[in-house]
This record gives sequence, C-alpha cells and structure tokens, in this order.
Amino acid sequence: MSAKVFTALLATASVISAAPFQPRALSSSKGFKLVARIVGPSKDLSVPIQGALLEGAHVGAGMSTTVLNATNPGVIFYQNGTAEEVQQGVSSILSDGGTPLFPFGLSAYLNSTDAASPVALAINGGIGTTGVTLTKPAGGRAGELEWGAASFIACDETLAYYGPSWRFAVVKDLVSPNVKSVIPDNCVQINLLPLCTTLPDLPSGSMSSHEFANEIACYESLSDIN
Repeated sequence: MSAKVFTALLATASVISAAPFQPRALSSSKGFKLVARIVGPSKDLSVPIQGALLEGAHVGAGMSTTVLNATNPGVIFYQNGTAEEVQQGVSSILSDGGTPLFPFGLSAYLNSTDAASPVALAINGGIGTTGVTLTKPAGGRAGELEWGAASFIACDETLAYYGPSWRFAVVKDLVSPNVKSVIPDNCVQINLLPLCTTLPDLPSGSMSSHEFANEIACYESLSDIN
C-alpha cells in the first residue's frame, strides 16, 4: 500500500470515528416506541441498555416504573396535544392500558429533598406530566424525549416490588448542570428516541382518545438508531 493511499484511508477513518450520530432513515407515525441510545461513557452493567425499549414494570395499582427491556416489544406511545401545545412544548406522552383502555401517561418527578438526585420515571394512569414530550426534529433527525433541563439515565438496580433477585434497567431523570459528574456508578446517560410503529385503533368503549395524537417524525427501524 502506498503512503498516499494509507494517508487517505487514515483520514477517512478519522472522519468516520469523529462523526456524530447520523440515523439513516426517517418516517412519520402517530404511534412510536422509545429506544435507548447510550450517549455517555458505556459501563459494564448486568442489564442490556443500548437499543432496549422503554416499558413499565408494575409496582402498584395503575402505576409502573419505567425500565428498559431488550427482549420485550416495548410500550406503544403517542404524543398527545393540540398544535399549539406541541409548539409550546407542553404536550404529553401517553399510552393505552387496562380494560376498557384508559390513558397512561409518562410522568417525571423531582427529588423532594435534592433536585440533583435522580428519580425514576413512571407510566401511571392519567394524563402524565405536561412537558414530558418530544423535541422538534432538526438536522435530518427525529426529536427525542425531553423534560425541561433534565437528562435521562438508565440504572442497573432492583425494585422493591420484585425483591432483590430481579435486576432492571430503571430509567430516571437527572436535573443537574454537571450531569456527567454526578451520574451514579451503576448508571449510564441515555437519549430516548422514537421508533415508528402503528398506533392501534381504539375499541368501542375505550376511555382513551386519539383525537389529539400527533403525527411525529420517527426512525423506521432499530438499525437506523443503532
């Protein structure tokens, strides 16, 4: 191999390694799943996180703690709100559950004693937390889940409801100006990105409504994210 060819290959490899995340295919849908993508340093955790889907781990009547699962199909969500609410970033993220189907909202909280300490997200019965929503698409990318200034992390830990032998990748919000310096050792920083899926029609008698379910930009497949 000539020196010129080697130099050209080396330059190309440097560009590729330095290139930011560039998904390959965008589409649109009213229904979507949320996929985790690690954005900070990866760690050797016991629970798979990269490419895993967001779902709820039942912890009480109408209450679930959000976790990531690489083997289950994940929850189907939709962005709920009027055009004005979406524009102002005050829509919410809902799913449907129960019998008859009832809205279950993605809910975020602050630690009541220390705002810099992470608190698990939840999927609870109701309209969820206003402002937990998707950012606007930009630069050929779909939006991602956001809640104000919070960053999202996934933590390898147990849930009291299931006992000490079950481990979960629990998704939490962390509000801190220096996120990377305060991420616990058992956690990694993630983004949650929308994966297109069909939003099922609601059966007769449902208490949910898709009247204000928005068509959002989303990725066509997991390979477009990973």
